[in-house]
Amino acid sequence: MIQDYFDYPKPDEWEYDRNQLQMGKQLGEGAFGIVVMGTAVNIRGISGTITVAVKECRPDASVEDKLNFVCEADLMK
Repeated sequence: MIQDYFDYPKPDEWEYDRNQLQMGKQLGEGAFGIVVMGTAVNIRGISGTITVAVKECRPDASVEDKLNFVCEADLMK
């Protein structure tokens, strides 16, 4: 049985504080979450704002789906 515990990978250059993001409209959805358009502020050495895509895990996701989401995100990095 999968426990409700996540051994998340350590933050790296691809992860940003949520305070640096402003979420916009939904662009699509996948098996584990949704993708929204966003605006990021001061990331990757770029001053100002840039448009980004943000994938979020579904709020009603099962523990297994959450684990799969984290694994997929780590792979996509």
